[in-house]
Amino acid sequence: LKRWTLLEPPPDLSRDYDLVLLDEAQDLNPCTGHLVFAQNIPVVYVGDPHQHIYGFNGAKDGLYSNRADVELRLTRAFRFGPKVAWFANKVMALKGEDKQLNGARAFDLSRVHFVDAVGGEYCSGAKNPMMEAATPFIPTDSTPPCVLCRSNASVLNCALWIITSFRGVKDNRVHILGNPQKVSATLDSFLEVFKVFNRDYSRTKYRGYKTLDALKQHADATNQPDLRSMCAFVDTHKRNTGRVLDQIREHLVGDCDPHVAKVGSIHQSKGGEWDHVVVMPEVMSWLPGMFSVSGKREAVWLQPWVINPDWHEEVNLLYVAVTRAKLGLYLPKVYGELLDRRPQVSPPLGAHPSVGYSPRVCSVCAESALVAVDARELAGATGSSSSVTWASGP
Repeated sequence: LKRWTLLEPPPDLSRDYDLVLLDEAQDLNPCTGHLVFAQNIPVVYVGDPHQHIYGFNGAKDGLYSNRADVELRLTRAFRFGPKVAWFANKVMALKGEDKQLNGARAFDLSRVHFVDAVGGEYCSGAKNPMMEAATPFIPTDSTPPCVLCRSNASVLNCALWIITSFRGVKDNRVHILGNPQKVSATLDSFLEVFKVFNRDYSRTKYRGYKTLDALKQHADATNQPDLRSMCAFVDTHKRNTGRVLDQIREHLVGDCDPHVAKVGSIHQSKGGEWDHVVVMPEVMSWLPGMFSVSGKREAVWLQPWVINPDWHEEVNLLYVAVTRAKLGLYLPKVYGELLDRRPQVSPPLGAHPSVGYSPRVCSVCAESALVAVDARELAGATGSSSSVTWASGP
């Protein structure tokens, strides 16, 4: 593609086409952008700026790079219902978005669960507080969940927990999102880091580092978060790392089996949808002070309400993860505590003109819940003071 765009004279699509339809325009690589912007025919940009998550690869948001003559918003999502949309709207509000997403799934039975996972920020594979807390809420007669993570290290730790402990069963199969060749290459990369720890000098990568600590320092100095997470994974499993990687390889299956739990990075989940989605706590670990040094969960009340633009892509990752769920969304309690302090806004009008969702205390069971309230009431709300765990209502 790059060689083609560099041809002289530049490619002229108007010779064969009347229109350019550019999908996923929120993550537009410079090469494609150069080609499209040079055309003299109408261009239709399709995308969601809140799903711009590939900036680290040099992608630009094409929706904001050009001024459109006509702008049309698709605000109704048929994948999920108003409860999932309620939380997605709170995530978008972190960036100052005031346009509301309308969850319009027919016969909606969706649920948003905030689970109290003590030590949820820690996941070693053998122990996974978030999955242990979330699994009981997932109906046993439903399809297994898809677990979404921020780093490849967390993906492998969650895969190991699924293999050894999901629903109290050992030797479970697991599917890791993404191209099988890329998944295998990722496991190979972790193995190369393990060779540094094991002082196996047959390694082809990282030959210049004699210890894992030296490799960690290199990862910190060069700002390589992926390498840093691989070092942390090896440091957690130590001499068992090779056996753990082999165990994961042996239990991998393709995506065709609906009875197998899935796990992957949020980037790999893009475009996918699953009945039940578990979002790991690390997805917002970038937020300063979210987790204290002692391990006690602490939510941070940000001032002002709108988050720094430098963090927008991280917020987008959470938004993408949340909007993969069709029926059940399972989040750490700290997410609810954080966003519960955000200003409430009225829900979108349309398919559900008089119903919104807000955290309230149930008058029947005295448990905090998401209950339907009148849209006019929500319009004047300023936020709930409740900070306890809430499920989806009685």
